[in-house]
Amino acid sequence: MAALQDFLSYHFLSLVLLAALIAFIISQEERKPKENRYFREMIILILIIKLGNTLAWFEATYNTWNCLFCQYLDTYFQYLLIPVALLRAIHVVHKGKPKWYRYVPLAISVILCVINMFDDGFLFFFSSDYHFLYRYKAPRIIIYLVSGFYSLLFCFFALRQARKDRHENYLMVVLIMLSAVVIVWSFYEYLPFPFDVVILLDMLLYYIHLTLVYQRDLVQKEYQTRLQLLDSRVKLMQSQLQPHFIMNSLNSICEVCSDNPEALGLIREFSGYLRGFMSAMNSSECIPAEEELNTVSSYLTLQKRRFREQLKVFFDIQDTDFEIPAFTVQLLVENSIRHGIRAQKNGNGTLIITSYATDTDHVVTVKDDGVGFNLEELSAMGNSHTGIRNIRRRLRLMCNGTISYESAPGHGTTATVRIPLKGEPEKYADADH
Repeated sequence: MAALQDFLSYHFLSLVLLAALIAFIISQEERKPKENRYFREMIILILIIKLGNTLAWFEATYNTWNCLFCQYLDTYFQYLLIPVALLRAIHVVHKGKPKWYRYVPLAISVILCVINMFDDGFLFFFSSDYHFLYRYKAPRIIIYLVSGFYSLLFCFFALRQARKDRHENYLMVVLIMLSAVVIVWSFYEYLPFPFDVVILLDMLLYYIHLTLVYQRDLVQKEYQTRLQLLDSRVKLMQSQLQPHFIMNSLNSICEVCSDNPEALGLIREFSGYLRGFMSAMNSSECIPAEEELNTVSSYLTLQKRRFREQLKVFFDIQDTDFEIPAFTVQLLVENSIRHGIRAQKNGNGTLIITSYATDTDHVVTVKDDGVGFNLEELSAMGNSHTGIRNIRRRLRLMCNGTISYESAPGHGTTATVRIPLKGEPEKYADADH
């Protein structure tokens, strides 16, 4: 019973890792990743090695067959099947065609094992009381370095694949450390080392990595699908708007209202607003600042007619020689009116829009004397409010611009957009942060 406990305690870690890997593969079987075939082959090889371990232990403990056959069989399994299992692991992480040099270390192991069959003790031998012995150190070092070489080669390809996947590399660092431990142990100790534990741990960690990559790609695919659906809806809406029909209709209304100058002016402002809005909708690039400000001016003219003396608007435009993402100033103006000025009890307020150039930036500010807010609230709103998040993201990606806020409760809000004079768009991994 004590011998059985010793056997189970020695192989406990590898058995647990093997069970965990099998459970992971079964749980992911419905996705049918092509790597599963290689993982199943490696599991079969590890099971064969474990079978050899069990037979050798049974023979040595109970002296069942009164020979050393199982001891030699177990050792040959470890020397030959572990490199094969590592080769299969390399096939998982390296998608290219296998190179011939990968099989050279395995061929060396096969040659050493064949020599040992005809010259017992050249690589290893067993005494009559089942003790593992050897005559030469050099073959022992070589046979262990073969597995160490394959472990490092696996880690090299795994790390390179992780970089291609743009995924966290902490799992790969663990793999490299494990392989380094294997080589150091083998070179200085010349003792049997549970390579199967290293292989199983490498396989388990890399399978977790593959699962994370798969889930990330699935989320990205779903996000792209939603974007395509949204884009198709926008295009459908644009096709249904029929801008020529709308503009012609407005012109007809203008003719009817020719005896009412105020109505005629409002219709023309609305027509100008729609023209700028539709032009911006059809553009995926930045638009001239002058076009953006003209659209904003038409929008504010209509809003002033609606709120009359409650809304005062002032423009101080000194610089329009730059481009800006469409609707940037428009959204800031809408937020100032809706959440700043109109949120006051009396609904009265003043809006000031300015643009100017500094030595480094084109600057646009939208200032109101509305209710204002705490800047801490802005941080929470920036992560949840779609408009603010989109403004910040589009500024970064399209013109390397930034946006900042100054505000305090009861003292209004100032939004400042800065666009570098000659800045080029930067590529951010995550434009929402």
